Amino acid sequence: MEHRKNYEIVSRFISPSEGWKKNIILVENVTYEQAGREASRVARELDKAFGNSHFWTVDLYNPTDRESGSYYQLFHGRLN
Repeated sequence: MEHRKNYEIVSRFISPSEGWKKNIILVENVTYEQAGREASRVARELDKAFGNSHFWTVDLYNPTDRESGSYYQLFHGRLN
């Protein structure tokens, strides 16, 4: 039996003219692998939307224990 639980995907991006923005997506009753694929999809969408014009990060969290930190972080750090 697969272990399923809830996860939070927290994406942040910085726009030079607007500052930091944050978006939180709750994915419920999924495996760690499924949550990771969804976090990767969010990262690809940010990369597609912003290209080299913005810094961004995507973190995968346990929503009941955010203080422990994220399971992992995807990020984009290159700018033109």
